[in-house]
Parts: sequence; structure tokens; C-alpha cells
Amino acid sequence: AMLRPFGQCCCASQVGADVRLPDDRLDPEGRNFLATEAPVVRKRLRVPADFRFRSVESASLPGAQSYQVVTAQQEAQEMVRLQRIMRDFVKDLLSGVYMDAVFEDGALLPCKCVVDIQLTVLVLQVETSVKTIDLPSIREICPGHDLQGMRMETPVDSLCATLVTSADHCVTFKFADGRACDHFVTCMRLLRLAMD
Repeated sequence: AMLRPFGQCCCASQVGADVRLPDDRLDPEGRNFLATEAPVVRKRLRVPADFRFRSVESASLPGAQSYQVVTAQQEAQEMVRLQRIMRDFVKDLLSGVYMDAVFEDGALLPCKCVVDIQLTVLVLQVETSVKTIDLPSIREICPGHDLQGMRMETPVDSLCATLVTSADHCVTFKFADGRACDHFVTCMRLLRLAMD
């Protein structure tokens, strides 16, 4: 059976369209950021050692510490830390990173992910197939099994994150650990939220 480069939800047949890159898809040095030469080392997203995400909901889970009120100074420090995390995340995406795309049969293939300089289009390349996702079209960024009742053939687990577009197209990535998955979900949600 032939693998389709991008999974689908519901009745969707593909994610984005095949792409021909215009001149504005070049990096600051004028190189095509989807150059087909295979790099010796495939760059991955950097997850800060101090990355943690705590919400009111997570504090109510069994074994979680109680939710604590923070001072204005702690809140300001957290905002600076979050800005640094987002800056590094966007830098990584601008230069291109590899993540493992999950296929409908559960196979993992390296997917090069690059965001354009305007931070409006996510370009995905698996082998020779190139697709785009307009970031404003992303409706949900779902961690693990949290796909809210969507019919999806791609197998997911707690180390997966799925991007769902307004047309019910899905792309699922699998991460090495829960911290990396949480980092991707949190940063993508913030990036998407910034477009509203």
C-alpha cells in the first residue's frame, strides 16, 4: 500500500496543495528554504530545559500540586520566559526543522517544517511531496488523543500532536517525549492565537 504523505480527518482528501515556491519563500540569504539536499544532521525543535506548562486544569489532576497564585513580579518573569521560548520556536521554524509525521498506517517519516517569513504559511515536506497549511486556517492544535470526536484513521498517542484545519485536514506529528509534545502544542497555539 502506498503511503499518503499527510493524514486526513473526516472526508478531507489532502492537506494544502502542491506548491511552487515564489521568490518570497526564500530565506534571508536568498536560498530556497526547502532545498532538497539532505542535511547531514536534521535539525529538530529545541525544547528549553526549563519548559513546563501548567494550567488550572492540570493542577486538578491526581498527583498534581495545588494551583498557586503568582505575584506580579513572578508573572513578569514568566512573561519574559514565554517570550524567549516563542522567539526560539519561531526562529527554529523559520530556519526549518524536522519532525516525525505520523501516517495512517502508523509509520513515521521525517517531515521538514518551515514557516514563511510573514509567519502565515507552514510548509511541510515529506520526501518529495510538499504541502502548505495557511496558519490562520488551523482550527485546533490537539495533543494526544484530544481530537474531540473526530473520525481519524491515523493512530495517535500521548506523544502526538495534531494540527486540524478549518477544512478538517489533519497533520499529526509524534515527539520523543511528553515535554517536547507539550512545547510544540503550546507554542503553536500561541502562534495561531497571535493571528486573531
